[in-house]
Amino acid sequence: MFQPSIQTQQPGGVPAQQSKVVNLKEGQLFQGEITKLFPNQLATLKVGRMHLTAKLEAALTVGQRYWFEVKDGKGIPKLKVLTDNQTKLASNSNLVQNLGLPLKKESEMILSQLTAKQTLFTRNEVMNGLQILKQLNQSNPNAIQTMVTMIQQGIPLTQEWFLASHSSNQSQSFGELLSQLVAKLRVADNQVANQAVNVLNQLLKTDVTENFGFNAGQVSRNAGSFIQSIASLIGYDYEHDVAKFIRGEMGKEDLTSTKLKALLLQLQQQDISMEMKNLSKEVISRITAYQLTAHEQTGAYHQFLLHLPLALGPFQTDATIKWEGKREENGELDPDHCRIVFYLTLEKLEETMVDVQVQNRVVSISIYNENEKPEALLKHLIPTLQTHLSNLQYLLSTVSWKKISDAQVKTSGPIQQSSSTYKGVDIRI
Repeated sequence: MFQPSIQTQQPGGVPAQQSKVVNLKEGQLFQGEITKLFPNQLATLKVGRMHLTAKLEAALTVGQRYWFEVKDGKGIPKLKVLTDNQTKLASNSNLVQNLGLPLKKESEMILSQLTAKQTLFTRNEVMNGLQILKQLNQSNPNAIQTMVTMIQQGIPLTQEWFLASHSSNQSQSFGELLSQLVAKLRVADNQVANQAVNVLNQLLKTDVTENFGFNAGQVSRNAGSFIQSIASLIGYDYEHDVAKFIRGEMGKEDLTSTKLKALLLQLQQQDISMEMKNLSKEVISRITAYQLTAHEQTGAYHQFLLHLPLALGPFQTDATIKWEGKREENGELDPDHCRIVFYLTLEKLEETMVDVQVQNRVVSISIYNENEKPEALLKHLIPTLQTHLSNLQYLLSTVSWKKISDAQVKTSGPIQQSSSTYKGVDIRI
């Protein structure tokens, strides 16, 4: 299953040209290689693909790797080389001992991944992470990966945030989780549970193909409002609506009875079975995790991720949509220069990614799938697609079909290989 993540890339697939600015803070730790020495204890260090000049407190050797602690991050940063009994540290195991970290195995796993990801961190961050893992009895590789991601992204290190982040790394799809929840809640004799079932039914039974039919004009008018309505039903804007409620701009009924997240939070206080509460809590964690990864900004460019359950006829799947582009003054992404990537698991085509890139309203589309290219199908559909885009003042440039292994989009987790024969049509354009 695709697990897309945000990465720095400008619309059109061109990597961002902005140099990465590293803001060093006192107490941060990182591993680096000495590349050049200068007088007055100055040196150039290589940290992953980045280079920085710093003032050191010890004599070092060019070409060797060391662990450093930031003593002063202002101006030319001052770094301390971490040592153990006068031996300069280079290994994770020695650093664990030097920092006095508990849970040696888990500590080394965290340090190894932080080093591989070129992430700066502090001793307190690792200590807090280890404490959470111990409290929750979590020491498996997936839990370690979640904790590393939280440190890397600056997510608050609490049990609640960990459970939310960890939920999104599970193999069970969002749609499957919601289907499991609605089956449990149907038997509950509870008003809030009944309201949640109604919302879940709307999410799981709204057929995309019936909703706007994928024909000319309707896509433009309905697709955006459809996606927005589904996101609102899930409760991705719940915290924003709470602020509106506090300001008196929204009624309590609209806040508490029409959004899944709000209803599931209420269910935690209701007299229902522990099994229902735990499953509801898992869905809350999944929604919160998706909210955490929903937006990232690099310079003037913004990236948005949206996870939705999707019904394509009788087939239930998940869809992840990623937008990239420059935000205009009205808050929307520039429609003339942007990128939209769709990650889907389809009934016939299975794992599929559609990469839509727009430059000066010229559209190029790359479809990634492990099946053989359906020449006849594409030949039949492309003229219709050209007409529809033309009606929206866009010009279709190319439509290409590529193997998933050729995709230049960052993913995590395995991509399941499907059979090499084309087995049917999933969506009619």
